[in-house]
Amino acid sequence: MLLVTWGTAIALVLEEILIVGQVLRGTTSHFNFSTPLNAVIWSAMGASILIVWLLSLLTAVLLLVQHLPNPALA
Repeated sequence: MLLVTWGTAIALVLEEILIVGQVLRGTTSHFNFSTPLNAVIWSAMGASILIVWLLSLLTAVLLLVQHLPNPALA
């Protein structure tokens, strides 16, 4: 579970850093392929969100298979 929490946190922080970096550069952050650097940043943003999505899916699976003593807690 530690991998899920830290992985999600790091991926989200990376996403925010990339977005703020694009704002500070005075350009758009999403769907920006105008230069090779912007394309790499956009690809990194997509990769970080993919990681967040996959870790969220893993979290859901872990919660579904969690055996709790009281069914009401599930």
